[in-house]
Amino acid sequence: MKISTYCMKISTCCAVSAALLSMAAAACASSPSGGEKTFSRQELRADFAQMYRGLRSAHFDLYAFTSKGELDRRYAQVRDHIDRPMTLLQAKVLFESFAAAVRMGHTRVDSPMAEWNAYRENGGTGFPLAIRIAGEPVEPP
Repeated sequence: MKISTYCMKISTCCAVSAALLSMAAAACASSPSGGEKTFSRQELRADFAQMYRGLRSAHFDLYAFTSKGELDRRYAQVRDHIDRPMTLLQAKVLFESFAAAVRMGHTRVDSPMAEWNAYRENGGTGFPLAIRIAGEPVEPP
């Protein structure tokens, strides 16, 4: 596979992932359904600060793929989006967007599938798109 084809496939996957994350965040931004626990802005910001401290202390080289300056800027951007109470699902989506900026496969926030399924079962809406990669795998050149 040529390098340009590989880069195009990676770019497409990244663009689709970013779009889906944005749509999921927008879908989750609506008011939580009755009785769903929300976390205060202060609780979320404290948890987010702890997450970044934990990443810095646990990683051998946290800035291997993303510079410290870039990651600090991304941290400030995400922190500034914590401006209201949020449900667990909303917080996970937001925190995951920061974890993805580290660009290391093992750095993640567990998938919010249980929360997403409950949201959908209770009438929540979402963009009707599922992605399945079939055929030729994406491999480095």
